[in-house]
Amino acid sequence: MKDFLAKFFLLLVLSVIAFFIGELVGMEQAKADDTSSQDQVIELANKNGLKPSNRIVDAILQASSRYNIDPLELTAIGILESGLGKYARNRVNKNGTVDKGVFQINTVNYKACIEYNLTSIEGNAFCAAKILSTIKSEHSKDYLGRYHSKTNYRKLAYINKVNNILARSELHD
Repeated sequence: MKDFLAKFFLLLVLSVIAFFIGELVGMEQAKADDTSSQDQVIELANKNGLKPSNRIVDAILQASSRYNIDPLELTAIGILESGLGKYARNRVNKNGTVDKGVFQINTVNYKACIEYNLTSIEGNAFCAAKILSTIKSEHSKDYLGRYHSKTNYRKLAYINKVNNILARSELHD
């Protein structure tokens, strides 16, 4: 019985050590992936003539991670909508709706993002990623265009603009 307990205890200790080593390796890989994504977001912005703030880059990375959205696609939308905040303003549309923030969240979508402060960069990014994720789950082919419009010609024009932004960088598939 003593021999069994000694072997069991040794196995337990080795399992715990293996677990912690695995966790450390995983954390280092996650840090490397975050750095890589961060560099890619910055590079895409730079290739489109923009110098994003760390706050915007962090918001894009956190929001895209939470909602499983490609950070480069989210970045491209931010570039197209407001130059990643450079030209952000509240814009009143012809139909009376208002677009707000870096990702120009429309009042039509405010209820979907009630948990976020849309006047903050972070809240705006999380709302954009949430909306994009929802659209992507329902319309996998043209989700990027539907972020802007359901109208076919507007949707296609928007997809082309996003793809042109992404094409300026070799990073996107």
